[in-house]
Amino acid sequence: MYLTNVIYTPNCVLKEVKDIIVDFIWDGKPSKIAYDVLVKNIEDGGLKMVDLESKVKSFNINWVKRFTLNKEGNWKKAPAYFYQEKDLVFHFECNKPPVKCPVKLYNEIHKHWLELKKVDKEDNTYIRNQIIWKNKCVTINKKPFFWTQWYENGIKRINDIVNEEGTFFTHEELSLRYNINCNFLNALQIRQSIPHVWRKSLCSNEKYTLSDEVFISLDNKNYCISDISSKLCYWYFVNQKRRDPTCIQRWTEVYPNLKDGDPNLWSCVFKLSFSICRETKLQSFQYRLLHRLITCHEKLYEMKLVKDPRCEFCGELDNLKHFFLFCNNVNAFWDSLFRWWNRMSDTQISPDFDELEESILFGFHAKGEIFIVLNYCILLAKYYIYRQRIHNGNCIQFYDFLVELKYKLSLEKNICTINGTSQLFDKFIFIYNNL
Repeated sequence: MYLTNVIYTPNCVLKEVKDIIVDFIWDGKPSKIAYDVLVKNIEDGGLKMVDLESKVKSFNINWVKRFTLNKEGNWKKAPAYFYQEKDLVFHFECNKPPVKCPVKLYNEIHKHWLELKKVDKEDNTYIRNQIIWKNKCVTINKKPFFWTQWYENGIKRINDIVNEEGTFFTHEELSLRYNINCNFLNALQIRQSIPHVWRKSLCSNEKYTLSDEVFISLDNKNYCISDISSKLCYWYFVNQKRRDPTCIQRWTEVYPNLKDGDPNLWSCVFKLSFSICRETKLQSFQYRLLHRLITCHEKLYEMKLVKDPRCEFCGELDNLKHFFLFCNNVNAFWDSLFRWWNRMSDTQISPDFDELEESILFGFHAKGEIFIVLNYCILLAKYYIYRQRIHNGNCIQFYDFLVELKYKLSLEKNICTINGTSQLFDKFIFIYNNL
């Protein structure tokens, strides 16, 4: 990582590293989950896998901070020379096109800085903080421009040539305010150089914030350069890979009501297993289930690995719903589990299986510690069903599961005791003492 921070990293290197990571994860086989999904955050269906390309971009943004915030030093003469700009702060404040220079690292820094400066919404704060000079969006005859006298006399940003109401100063007001030689044509010319959409937005009563530092807008939030961290930039670049997990569409085809439900539902679903247990094996299992990577007979049939997509135990089509919910032994297992839960707890879960399908697969999302315990039991039960069906010929016994649950809770209790966090186990006590 250190070398990518101080020297230019070619795209071929980034691609080679990416290919090595993907080959390692999938053991040289075709990817089952897109790389752009794996690098996303947990709540977005990813695994927070490192994306070297976004890391390099965030490192380059850090160079912009060093160029613009640190005190003057002889080392800054090199980038100033190659950027053909004495004032590096002004160089990065301008929305100027990339300048080609012989040092590739400096080219990449400027390119990634411009990529970071792209905004979805150009609000009043963004527009008023825009530098007028050498701005590719502010043009005369379709070319950026620079008026030395105006710049030296304090006219730098769009905010400097408009009043509080967003009205442009007249040529007389500009002459008196900044002690410059300005005629009617100069004032008209600079006003017309501002994009029409910006001029219209300036006249609105929208609140705005001015900044003396290099200014940036990320995800519709405004930041000064001093407030931007590598982590913030990294996740911004990762989130620009706008690719949703394909499993969401597949599940909404099975359960259409998921499509029009809570917009934060899938975020809660993806985070659930990571928030209720510490065991990586269980987290990994639920992640595979959500991304539909569990190999039931239907999936094996699609891959042409078996001749029949039906369940070998009951003859029904063996899809994920059947595998985890509706096979004869499995259905009886869930009925026993929820009857046991209703006896153990103060909550009463409806025994109607049609109402429980989604909750078993995706978890209960009600608040309260009681539902953390319930979701943990359900997650462990799904993993138990999976192991038994794969390795033990569908021998699914509810009392065998209770023995395993007791063992897992004993381990959790010991871990909490050793770590001095016994209070975290208190929510499981009512079950643990009755197993």
